[in-house]
Amino acid sequence: MKSTTFSQFRRILAFLIDYIFIALYGVLLFLINVRFNEIYSHFEKISHPIQAQLIGFLTLTLPVVFYFILFENSAKQSTPGKRFLNLKVVSTDFGKAPFYCLAIRNAIKFLPWEIAHTCIHWGFYYMNMGKELPAWYYLGNGLSMAMAALFVIWIFTNSKNRTFYEKWSGTRVSYVK
Repeated sequence: MKSTTFSQFRRILAFLIDYIFIALYGVLLFLINVRFNEIYSHFEKISHPIQAQLIGFLTLTLPVVFYFILFENSAKQSTPGKRFLNLKVVSTDFGKAPFYCLAIRNAIKFLPWEIAHTCIHWGFYYMNMGKELPAWYYLGNGLSMAMAALFVIWIFTNSKNRTFYEKWSGTRVSYVK
């Protein structure tokens, strides 16, 4: 039991290390956005949440998902965080996971994140219009948080030490000795 719990925390720590890279990329996007708005202040601002969602998805979510897919599809089969902690992503038979399995794995893994981003864009829209936030906004936020929490809980309660998205994608995380 001890080694299983240790590997679960190892996985979470690996994600936190990778999240440092994601946060740095997010800061870079923010600085580019600020500079763009200073230079091109005469352009019409993005006013609709669908526009904001599309820009956010193409510039942040999609690159982050590809970060994970491409690193996990590399010869090392791991992101920098996983590599640092001697972990790699494999198929259920411990071979190299196919690209499409990694795409499914990471699309599901980042679904709560994208749901939260959608709620944020629509929340700003409603607040800027002086409107009350609709019930689905709160449901969406609750759903995104519940999904993220379930992904973590699943690791600790699943006897095979796999997440929900790993089960659906036919992948798993393995310790490299």
